[in-house]
Amino acid sequence: MNKKNGANGFDDELSNELSSVIQAGIRILAYAPNTEKQLRVKLKRKGHNPDLIDSAIDYFIERGYLNDADYIERVAENLANKKLYGIVRVKNELYHMGFSYELIQQLNFDDIDFERNCAKMLRKRGGEFDEKTIAALKRYGYNGGDIKAAYKIIKQEDL
Repeated sequence: MNKKNGANGFDDELSNELSSVIQAGIRILAYAPNTEKQLRVKLKRKGHNPDLIDSAIDYFIERGYLNDADYIERVAENLANKKLYGIVRVKNELYHMGFSYELIQQLNFDDIDFERNCAKMLRKRGGEFDEKTIAALKRYGYNGGDIKAAYKIIKQEDL
């Protein structure tokens, strides 16, 4: 029952299946931004054909609906400035979200003041410079240099 569609060379059934995958992708992207990997996983979980998922992903990339390079910058800034994560934690979170290692390595963090963010986090924790607080800041992704600089910032602000 497969009939060739002369206009695009696709079987009608294949074209309908691709349309279904694209519609599912649109619903997912309308709800929230996703990385290419996240969208691929969600479409696969819905039982769509992997080859059609690849075509749908290409469709979204070509039209600018899916752009990991732009999305990663917004997410990184949000993680650093809103959640007050250090650079190590930001990179780990981005990797777990499905961003490629190459994109993460290309990120420019020059506009983010991790020392000042660490000072904000240190202040939230009471400003104590003890082992427990240092361990917590390290879990948040700050290194020893950031923590020492944050403590100096807090001391200067308290003068």
